[in-house]
Amino acid sequence: GRINAAGEGRFVASTPPFGYQVVPAPDGRGKRLAVQEEAARTIRCMYEQLVVLGQSQQAVADHLNAANHRPPGSARWTAESVGRWARRRGPLMTASGVWRFSGTAVSIPAVLTPEQAANWSRWQDGGRRTQHSRGPYMLSGFLYMACGRNAMGRTAGSQRPTYSCREHYLPRSDPGRHDSCQNV
Repeated sequence: GRINAAGEGRFVASTPPFGYQVVPAPDGRGKRLAVQEEAARTIRCMYEQLVVLGQSQQAVADHLNAANHRPPGSARWTAESVGRWARRRGPLMTASGVWRFSGTAVSIPAVLTPEQAANWSRWQDGGRRTQHSRGPYMLSGFLYMACGRNAMGRTAGSQRPTYSCREHYLPRSDPGRHDSCQNV
């Protein structure tokens, strides 16, 4: 029954997604999701800072806190909470106007324009490759070996981090071994 009600556009979960509030349906049948303007401003601000301006998650958290934008269920934004919210597909889908309940897509008012949602999605796709913590290998994804392949970061024992070609460490008898690639 709840899945059918969700298919009719009614809100049947217990907690509304961030950026939304539960309101009575105009037809009097159940409840609907409506944009909660204060949280929607937070989402739009996060979009502007992360996607448009390219700020770091920490800088965005600092900006949101300074502007008194509050996260759901907490007093302050952190770099981690910004990252958890901004990099997941579900919150972006909801902010773009589609709420999901048990696989059923329900149209709701959008917080972001279609263009903003598309830009954010592209940012998420790019972020999966280049905007994560690199640990001691700061050049991962940017440094290429003589053979043209990406370098892999590695550390052996107490060595300092180095970059190597994956094929350099194949057995000497392997014809695919890259003897010409030197560690950096």
